[in-house]
Amino acid sequence: RYGAHDTRLARARIDLARSDSALEHFEPARELIRTALDGLTADDDESRGIRADGLGVLGRLERRAGHFDVASEVQRRRIGLLRDNPAGSASALANALGDLADSEYRASHFDEALASAREALGMLQSDPHAMPSEILSARDTLAQVLTELDRYPEAEALRRRNVELAGRLYGKSHPMFATQTYQLAEVMRMEGRPVESIPLFGDALAIYEKSLGSRHSYVATALTGLAQAQANSGQGSAAIANLKRAYAIYLAAL
Repeated sequence: RYGAHDTRLARARIDLARSDSALEHFEPARELIRTALDGLTADDDESRGIRADGLGVLGRLERRAGHFDVASEVQRRRIGLLRDNPAGSASALANALGDLADSEYRASHFDEALASAREALGMLQSDPHAMPSEILSARDTLAQVLTELDRYPEAEALRRRNVELAGRLYGKSHPMFATQTYQLAEVMRMEGRPVESIPLFGDALAIYEKSLGSRHSYVATALTGLAQAQANSGQGSAAIANLKRAYAIYLAAL
């Protein structure tokens, strides 16, 4: 009876910490998680799962706070619990690896991030119960790391698969499709193919404007990417015009 009470109380504290973290109330959230984990006295599968959930919230909190090495260490503890839990799902472990990869990436530990991101994606792609949105996110993380390592052809292949998947999941007029299109264009631009990237930036821009409105920050981001590609292609006048539009949007948001 007391064990059941402990687990319910721990879950409630972790849920509250999750809300505090979203509001950037970091220290109260940390204290809630510490209290929740300290209050778990059992060592059964349910308690290990709750501990892993709490560490996941704590790791994402530390990442939001800019403590990337701390976040990575917390996520490693979470992964250790999940690996030791035979009742845990492959999807939960893969998502934890994805969180670790993101923290390692932000800490500039790119080789470690690459290994974590590859393992996460591999697990999800081999799991028949994995959600397509989870695969989309895992590919995005891996492509981001590969881009940082200048491995553009590999990153481009992943980005193209994500464009196709986002189109099937959300439709080709959805902001998520625009984001994946923008990311593909950005890889191509960085790879030294700005002329080829310009139509893709234009497609992303048009979708953002139609779905989110012409003053949205994503529109400014797309305009900036388009302007960079135009500048790299010798289209200076068009680039300046789009940068001015982007600047006006950013300025209006202040």
